[in-house]
Amino acid sequence: NKDKMGTFVGKGSFTYKCSVKSSQYPESTLSSEVDVVANILTLKVEAKHSEVKVNTTATISCVVTGLTRQLDGVKWKMPGSSDEIKLDADDGYQIDDGRDNFADGTQTTTLTIPGKSNTKDSVYTCEIQSDEHGKTAESPESTDVNSKIFTVTSTPKAITTAADQTLTCTIQGLDVSGTPVFVTWKDPDDEEVEDSDTSYKVKQGTVSSNGTQSAELVIKRAKLADFSDQDSFTYKCSVRSSQYNHSPASADVEVIAHVQKEEEEEKGS
Repeated sequence: NKDKMGTFVGKGSFTYKCSVKSSQYPESTLSSEVDVVANILTLKVEAKHSEVKVNTTATISCVVTGLTRQLDGVKWKMPGSSDEIKLDADDGYQIDDGRDNFADGTQTTTLTIPGKSNTKDSVYTCEIQSDEHGKTAESPESTDVNSKIFTVTSTPKAITTAADQTLTCTIQGLDVSGTPVFVTWKDPDDEEVEDSDTSYKVKQGTVSSNGTQSAELVIKRAKLADFSDQDSFTYKCSVRSSQYNHSPASADVEVIAHVQKEEEEEKGS
């Protein structure tokens, strides 16, 4: 019973033994003892945070392990509030309590935050009820989960094709001097720029003391020759969190380059 189980608190396991004797032939001897080992499960909750572009749908979760059965209850709370998130079509929040995917002693509850509500760094709270671990409705297990956002901007740039040129995507709103985000680039044909491509040099950048990261793509002069007869061309950057690497990459942000012709340069001289 519960009182007896309390005597095993702090132990990783305990062992009972069983022994068998025939009732049909009572003169038979008692069997030797057989160990019955009980491994004590520990309730653990792991927060899965998110870091995505502002106004983008975000998904955060709590992964609960050490269970022998489904959780008895799941709630999510609004940032800085004891208000429970209700499933309201007008709000756009979605909650999956994870009951349908319970397996191997693990249950994951997920909160989907709509883009219109994902406008600033926020801390949500998941509350789980597990009666088998003494986490009741009156005293649930609470875990904070971060939903972080960043912005991605670019400024059109006037370039020439006679020298290497640098395009920049600016990411703001990151943790001050924290983990840089990972930036990928696409060329005007929508092909991803590979680090091994000698036509380019990719510079991820670092996070400054004001939470800004400048990611640069250096386009070599030989590659720029492809654009000498164009008025402009467009590269794209996409940003993905390195801090919370299960977060999805942002939508592409265009970085436009306006090609300055030789006659334009002469007029300006």
